[in-house]
Amino acid sequence: MDPHRQALRHRGGLSFRIGSLYQHSGGTVANGVQTYTHSSDLALVRLDRSVSATYAQLGQPGSVRVGQTVQVYGWGATSRCGSEATCQSPYLKVANVTVTGGCGDAYGGSAICARRGDGITAGGDSGGPMMANGIQVGVASTSDRQTTTAYTNVTAYRSWIQSVAGV
Repeated sequence: MDPHRQALRHRGGLSFRIGSLYQHSGGTVANGVQTYTHSSDLALVRLDRSVSATYAQLGQPGSVRVGQTVQVYGWGATSRCGSEATCQSPYLKVANVTVTGGCGDAYGGSAICARRGDGITAGGDSGGPMMANGIQVGVASTSDRQTTTAYTNVTAYRSWIQSVAGV
């Protein structure tokens, strides 16, 4: 779960570009062969190969607090141009947002809510990371695209992640 990874649609499945800041080039592409889903808006994907890369450390409970400025990453819509699919960034973007507290994700799971800082998540950012002091604490779930965003709280699901991925 690294900010330099992107999930791509691949012949009905998922593929991931790992190690590139560009949406359509560079890095290593690996295909998903098995998806593990949680009842919250969280999933883990087993890749078809090992990939040599630096991975983000996952947060533990207490890794993020109300009022903290955190970073969110994605290739999502960068302007209001009709369809968000046609105005996505070709390179990875980052925005600073401020944590406002706990809330629910798209499926009612535990999430971290934040308010707009110098940007906000939009269409195309789903699944991207929220980082607090270089540690991943969330996964993009929902956003009103103007003022607030909700990230599934990975610190609340560490035991599930450990049971599936071993990390």
